[in-house]
Amino acid sequence: MDDLEKSKHLLIESAIRCVAAHGYHKASLRLICDDANLSLGMVRHCFNNKLEMMTAAYQYLSDELLLETNKTIAEFAEDPRSQLEAFIVSGFRKPVFEDDKIMFRFSMWALTRTEPAIAVVHEKLYIRYRKSAKQLFSDLAAKNKIALDTNVAALALTAYLDGLWLEWVVNPKKYNTKAMLAMCMDLVDSYIAGAKS
Repeated sequence: MDDLEKSKHLLIESAIRCVAAHGYHKASLRLICDDANLSLGMVRHCFNNKLEMMTAAYQYLSDELLLETNKTIAEFAEDPRSQLEAFIVSGFRKPVFEDDKIMFRFSMWALTRTEPAIAVVHEKLYIRYRKSAKQLFSDLAAKNKIALDTNVAALALTAYLDGLWLEWVVNPKKYNTKAMLAMCMDLVDSYIAGAKS
């Protein structure tokens, strides 16, 4: 990683922290640069504007989620249910499941309604994330020899994960990762049981 790429990475990490702590509109470029211990001039070398920096930060988190999901799935056996559990686990452990990163994501979700560049990254993330969930549900359905609407199942699971992230941010003491994982697996098992009946 050359010096420019290192500076970009520092700015992205600082952008995530500052947006999480102060909100998108109050996270000024000066605040982000101070957090990164870099000059405002360095921002111009790395990004054209604040929105481009935020888009890059959201893309960074999206790529991290995909990487960690694939790594976690690879750690599990070939059993489809275990792999689906791994898919869920990746969203509830570090480096994905960290307060700053979750808070930053929520800020970006809000911006999808007004900033097309953020909306594009968001849509790309969810297309590939749901595609992974759909494939895992398909594998699980094939093993159990059942007919399952994998599109609906994948949509339900990813929406449920988003909701649990939101509940955790609002009240972290009420929701622990073990309980959230159990709730997600209950959802998975209910879809399989429903398809069998």
